[in-house]
Amino acid sequence: MNNKNKIVVISPHRDDAVISIGSFIYDNFGVVTIINIFTRSIGTILDVPDNEVTRIRKSEDDFISRNYSLRFISLGLPDTSLRGVGWDDYNAKIDMTLLVKISSQIYNIIINEQPNNVFIPAAYGLHPDHYLSLLAFSHKPLFNLISKINFGIYCDQQYYYEGNAYHKGHDFLDRYGKLHSYKFNPDWKKKIVSVYKSQLSKERIKLLTQTITKEYFWTVPPGFFIESLSR
Repeated sequence: MNNKNKIVVISPHRDDAVISIGSFIYDNFGVVTIINIFTRSIGTILDVPDNEVTRIRKSEDDFISRNYSLRFISLGLPDTSLRGVGWDDYNAKIDMTLLVKISSQIYNIIINEQPNNVFIPAAYGLHPDHYLSLLAFSHKPLFNLISKINFGIYCDQQYYYEGNAYHKGHDFLDRYGKLHSYKFNPDWKKKIVSVYKSQLSKERIKLLTQTITKEYFWTVPPGFFIESLSR
């Protein structure tokens, strides 16, 4: 297998990577592994019991895996709705024990997968789960590992980026990273994003596939200082 065509993408929740950078990774990589971190959830727009949400969200990923050849690995951690964490990153306390746990699990998966490319979320929407997913890569063993791999930081929740929402540290990204935009096929993007019926209304799907027309990511040099994106 040619590792240059293998990518591991970190997704805070089950839909984040596909929504944010799904077209780019599908079009450009032969082997795609998406690590979903916070996969135990009660958050949904559907009228279903809380204990059904995790199963429903997994079934959405399973459908995408079968039909689009994207491979998903779940870490099985509880999201903010179960941890009782506030949504404001600037006030929410960082759980260092959880951060190290996430970092260690990702480290082991990357060692096993041996990709040549790793993409992580920029935490643009200031959500605690996204922020923890980003900061996990500042933990020394994982940080040292990815310094040897082609490394990218993708813009999760593009509507924040296109709306010029403030995110401390992204001036640093723009200064030291190279910003790329990838124009996607809106019909294809709508088809795959619409699988996430438990999370996305018709209005949100329209926003993600028509109002927004590009996916964004930065490529960064080896040894890029992840903590520069922290608060």
